[in-house]
Amino acid sequence: MRAYLTISLVLLAGCPKDPNDPARAQQRCSDAAAMAVMALHDAPTGDTETKGNFRAVIANRCVEDRWTAEAIECTAASAASEALKTCWYKHLSQEQQEKVTRAAQAFLAEPEKRALGVTGIEPAKGDPAGGTTIALKGTRFTADGPRKVRVFVGEREAPSVRFKSDEELIVQTPPGKAGEVVDVRLQFDPGGEIVMPKAFSYEKPEKP
Repeated sequence: MRAYLTISLVLLAGCPKDPNDPARAQQRCSDAAAMAVMALHDAPTGDTETKGNFRAVIANRCVEDRWTAEAIECTAASAASEALKTCWYKHLSQEQQEKVTRAAQAFLAEPEKRALGVTGIEPAKGDPAGGTTIALKGTRFTADGPRKVRVFVGEREAPSVRFKSDEELIVQTPPGKAGEVVDVRLQFDPGGEIVMPKAFSYEKPEKP
């Protein structure tokens, strides 16, 4: 547990936020998170879903807390946990370190001790016409009993939402404006509201 926590803390060093291009910044964060996870040969679990969920946690924290270009370069060049630790201490502020710690602790807590939360979104972009199927990853969606949820992508409510499991919601996106990067807002009843800032971008699909 302690080793995994140390690894999780240093993984987050590497995600710059570009105020002029939020969609690109989010992609750089996601890519940096993936590279860091792949570099950890001593990770305590090989579970693909767990690593995927943790990658989402890393990317979201990265966008939110404005990791620097130096941090992303350092993380990409680190091939083991000790190198990542050095990178983390060098390139993260005290406040960023504290946020990383809290995020890691929340993710690594035993499932029965985790609070209701949202850790990630896949994919993080979709068709402005709407209709993109996305998965919202999180914790305790159903473990505490029946609950309802409404999902808003930007200002518009998703037309279709269903619980796939205790850790995943399947959502169909509403239409949006091309090039717009929007918040994803979930309203749980019971449970309250959770907001994922600038978590989804409307991009036209590439032509085959």
